Amino acid sequence: MFGLGRRAAFHSRVMYRTGSNIENTLEKDRIMLQLEKIFQDHMMLQRNCENRIYGKDLPHEKIRLLFQNQVYESKSTEEGNWEIVVGPLPAGGPYSMLFLGSCQIEIKDVMIGDLYFLSGQSNMEMKLTETIDVTRLDTLLEIPSIRFLSVVPNYIFQEGEEVLPLLSWKQAVKANFSDMSAIGYFFALEITENQNVPIGLIQTAVGGSSIEAWMKRETLNKLGNSCEEIAYFLTPHALETIILKQMTEKERWMKPILQEKIPAHAEWEDWYLSQTIGPCSISPYYGSIWLKREIYLEEKPAEDGVLRLGLMIDGATIWINNHYVGSGLHRYEMLNFPVCKDILQQGRNEIMVRLVIENGVGGFVPQKPYRLTIGPKELDLSGIWKTCKGTVQKEKAPDVLFPPLFPLGLFYGVLRPLRHLQFRAILWYQGESNVGHPEDYKTMFYEMKADWEQEFRRPLSFCCVQLANYQDPLNQVTDTGWAKIRNDQRRCRKEVSSSPDRIGVITAMDLGEKTDLHPHNKKEVAYRLSLWVRRQIYGEEICCHGPVLSTYERIDDKIILYFKYDDSILQEITNFEILTEVGEWRPVKALHRPGQVEIMLPESMKPKNAGSAKPVIQVRYGWYDNPGPLNFYNSDGLPAESFFLEIE
Repeated sequence: MFGLGRRAAFHSRVMYRTGSNIENTLEKDRIMLQLEKIFQDHMMLQRNCENRIYGKDLPHEKIRLLFQNQVYESKSTEEGNWEIVVGPLPAGGPYSMLFLGSCQIEIKDVMIGDLYFLSGQSNMEMKLTETIDVTRLDTLLEIPSIRFLSVVPNYIFQEGEEVLPLLSWKQAVKANFSDMSAIGYFFALEITENQNVPIGLIQTAVGGSSIEAWMKRETLNKLGNSCEEIAYFLTPHALETIILKQMTEKERWMKPILQEKIPAHAEWEDWYLSQTIGPCSISPYYGSIWLKREIYLEEKPAEDGVLRLGLMIDGATIWINNHYVGSGLHRYEMLNFPVCKDILQQGRNEIMVRLVIENGVGGFVPQKPYRLTIGPKELDLSGIWKTCKGTVQKEKAPDVLFPPLFPLGLFYGVLRPLRHLQFRAILWYQGESNVGHPEDYKTMFYEMKADWEQEFRRPLSFCCVQLANYQDPLNQVTDTGWAKIRNDQRRCRKEVSSSPDRIGVITAMDLGEKTDLHPHNKKEVAYRLSLWVRRQIYGEEICCHGPVLSTYERIDDKIILYFKYDDSILQEITNFEILTEVGEWRPVKALHRPGQVEIMLPESMKPKNAGSAKPVIQVRYGWYDNPGPLNFYNSDGLPAESFFLEIE
């Protein structure tokens, strides 16, 4: 078992936390009354169903729970295990729970409401403080009745002793915003406002995790995945040992860079902010480069400022006037830092950046904010910087294993220990880590869902987020697998309002930021998730989808596609393509009327005569990693989802 506590996606810098279940290390004759770690102050239980509460005590000890003017009783086993079932209970709170056994434990501020699982990878995990400008945090509502539980993952690659990760229930108040999922916060706001019920969030998403990490061995074997890559990690402490060794090698690579001094008499050359290659157009380049920018202030600032340097590949450390301002460890970490007014001066000021290039290519990520804000004034930092070489390494930085990518680890290490929990539905945002092998994502998702339902012993409702639009700034290929994942996510949809195992899919390919894997508009993602939940879980008669392809008709020289949830009155829609007879995808004119889109076939694809064979037509919509501007929305402002279709 190995614990890792860091949000990341596709990078090798990691921090580690070893999870341990302290009560399991105690001798039986020393164990007094204990609750499993998930039962603590500020927790929430699912309303209108039975909830299991369990823990340990001395063998054969009588356990009593005093809760809501009722007394629940149980008795511990020979091994000291005990369990009490409470409920069904209506929404409400806060309450206290008093447990009496070999000693006394009181849990305070307990709420009863609706719980939701937040799972997947980093876009679901992304914290409020990573998406909201620090200067705007004061505008966020504090709602103490919203509770959230962030799970620090363990990595366990085989069945065995269950170890709950580190847990802590918290209220949605300002002091806790830095730990709270942005999607979770905005989703809870929407549901609380519309349903007037306390909302709990169980955040299990892990940055960079593959879908295979959330599945069990028997299922993966059935799908042809032998899980050979984790065979070595089944030896106790093997994973921890190899990662610590690799981190030592990485630290050795970084050491001369970290010992560099800010250059005083270097030869500086121009560097354009839009560049994402090695310095002076030399690529590949390994090591560090220095970048600087001079700014001029008409007067000494009377208030603190905020420096925004977007994203840098692969990581950066920033100084202003030789004063340290902040640093980012990897290319996905936004570089937004407060700047104390005392380090700024009237006249000339110098911003200095040490950029680390680990894998041959680095620089600024374009289309991000680069500016210094002081009160109402903003100084634009785009354009030309100066650069010089720092430490030059002979080879790229050593790799460090990234456990979230490996199969099995999160199923056994995170999901299984939580399998006794009750909740309403699962919000799932995952797929980025499977883009490199997008084949049959739908099958894997269905199998994963079956694994989870077996663990929780009941049907489960999922609402999935299709991958947002994104174009890796270091990759000029426009179709790397994102569209294939989106198409399989679309095909996962299974919505029957009366069914407890619904699968919803909401579209986000208009909410991304072209060069940022972690787009910041999580509020709209949460809103679209909340629409699906309000309709499918709570039964509201509202629209929760943009136009959804339902069927099609082929009539001689045209194809008519029929859509549900489409009442807009656009005349012509972009982003439709058709595969030509020479195997090239070409844009095609798509005329729109409410509920249908008419595509005129090119002359070469029209039937030659009434008896001639009709060629297979392949049509797709929005089929790129970053498909560009979209204009196919319904009157509720919800976009159509991308799709691929073969028409015979």
